[in-house]
Amino acid sequence: MQEEYACKECESKFKSEGALHKHLKAHNMSMAEYYTRFYPRYNKLTKEPLPFKNKLDYFNIDFSNRGQMIEWCNNTDNNEVKEYIINQLKNRVKNKELKYAPNHLELEVHNLLLLICIKRISAVMDKLVKSLALNQYIVKESNKVFSGKII
Repeated sequence: MQEEYACKECESKFKSEGALHKHLKAHNMSMAEYYTRFYPRYNKLTKEPLPFKNKLDYFNIDFSNRGQMIEWCNNTDNNEVKEYIINQLKNRVKNKELKYAPNHLELEVHNLLLLICIKRISAVMDKLVKSLALNQYIVKESNKVFSGKII
C-alpha cells in the first residue's frame, strides 16, 4: 500500500510528498511556513524555534550552529549526550544505508559527532560500531579519536 500525505491545513490527501508541497500554494503557504507551523522544532540549547532551510535538514538538526552543539554537549549530562550521539549515528547509518563506520571527515561535515563530544563517550563508540554491524573504515585514525586522544 502506498503511503499517503495529508495536508495539516485542510486534510486533503496526496499520493506523494511533492504533490503535498505543490498544494501548499493553494493556502498561500511556503514549505517553511507549513513545516514550522505544523511540525515545530526547537533548538536543544536555546529552546528557540529552529530555522527551516529544507525539509531534510529541518528534521535532522537540533542546533542552529556548531557552537551551540558544542556548548550543549559540554553542559549536558554525559548519558543524555551519549544517547543523542548514538541516535544521530544510528539515523545516519539507516538513512544512508552505510556499511562502513563514518570517518572523521564525514562526522565533522555532518555535525554528527564533534571530536569534543566524542571525547566524552569514547568507550561507547567501538561497541556502537560493532552493534550496528559496521566495518571500521580507518582503524588507526578511529582508535586515536575514540580513545579520547585528540590528534
